[in-house]
Amino acid sequence: MILNEEQRQKVSSYDDFYDYVDMLKSDMDWYERSGFSNKIMHLGLDNGERLRVSFSLSSIAHLLGIQVEYLKSTGVYSKTATAYSIIKSIISNPIKIANLVACGYLTWDKFLSDFAFVKANSFCRMFSYLDDIKFICKYDKSSSYTTGYSALDGDYYVAYQYNDGLLIVGLKKDGEYYKPITNRYVSNDDKFLNVLLTNQVVTVPNYVYMYYLATNTYGNKFTIFQDKKIQMLADAKEYADTYQATCDVSLGYSYALGSLIRARNEKIAMKEAINCILQARPVTNFTDLPIELTQAIEEYNKSLHTQLGVVRERKEN
Repeated sequence: MILNEEQRQKVSSYDDFYDYVDMLKSDMDWYERSGFSNKIMHLGLDNGERLRVSFSLSSIAHLLGIQVEYLKSTGVYSKTATAYSIIKSIISNPIKIANLVACGYLTWDKFLSDFAFVKANSFCRMFSYLDDIKFICKYDKSSSYTTGYSALDGDYYVAYQYNDGLLIVGLKKDGEYYKPITNRYVSNDDKFLNVLLTNQVVTVPNYVYMYYLATNTYGNKFTIFQDKKIQMLADAKEYADTYQATCDVSLGYSYALGSLIRARNEKIAMKEAINCILQARPVTNFTDLPIELTQAIEEYNKSLHTQLGVVRERKEN
């Protein structure tokens, strides 16, 4: 049976490896074309915090499933080689690696993650798909002393929906930016979720926009549509309840409540406006309506005022 990239996880054959390299090339082409090495992601959270995330060239190798340090330790690449140069070398000369595996000098599982296909296939999603985020964990190492679990290295962990499980990306503060230090695929009942979430704080994204280093400018700000946001809040609450975490999504609930109130007020104002128009009366309460409708109603009121003036003038004459 031939598995597609969504189903395959690890590289275990030469055919797998060459398929993986094709995905690797596609990911790197996209990364370079999009200029992500010169962008900073501003990720606003519903706990009120904002993360500035850098996806620099030095941090992407492990996101793609390549064990760079192992390859350098074996002498396949020099100790001074950068992660980026190693990735480009694998793409340009995969036969070199395949031959080293064939002669027994390397094995697939030593230099590639068990989830190499998952990581390569989901690489672009970590930059582009805000709606795929299931929760964000603000991780406090000191809480691990009360849970008995080993402490993790990251400061924040972003969990993306991937098939029936989660792709979790760990972020660690390095200077003024957060940088990805790890990513892993887990099932929804994986024990790692106990380690990650117990006694921690769970939140969700509020908005995202990009800062462009080269031009010192900001990109468009993206938020989440209301229906999706409400579902995201519910999912985060469920994860928090399941793993004894605290759910801090106060900004999200405030936004959702505000949206519902605005929608309710708009519905009431719309009903009142329709009744007034049907009865040929001026519309007085339309501040809660969209601007396109308020402009139309203002023109209606002016027209009505003109018609009433004409009627009065006729009666006087």
